[in-house]
Amino acid sequence: LGQTVRLKMLEKRPDLNGRCGVCVGFDTNKGRYVVRLCSSGVETDMSVRATSLAVLKPKLVGAMVRVKGLQARPELNGRVGLADAFLRDVERYRVFLPGGPNAGEVLA
Repeated sequence: LGQTVRLKMLEKRPDLNGRCGVCVGFDTNKGRYVVRLCSSGVETDMSVRATSLAVLKPKLVGAMVRVKGLQARPELNGRVGLADAFLRDVERYRVFLPGGPNAGEVLA
């Protein structure tokens, strides 16, 4: 419980394959896990088989990372920052880029 998971091999809702959510429970009657998805700020719970889940471990939280591939802010590519959180609702890491004294930027 509490793990970040990625949905896979869903037959009835293939549009959700690849989406991330949080495992919030297990329904013993159905033998399925309850996964909470967030879309545009709205949370939805759905039950899925264990075979339809891949447990993700946000490995970069707490790590120093180098920004690359930004198209909207290409001037930030190559900068080094701290990945301080994994934002499940948008499936991205939040990265703090230090600047001068009392200055910095947060990317998400």
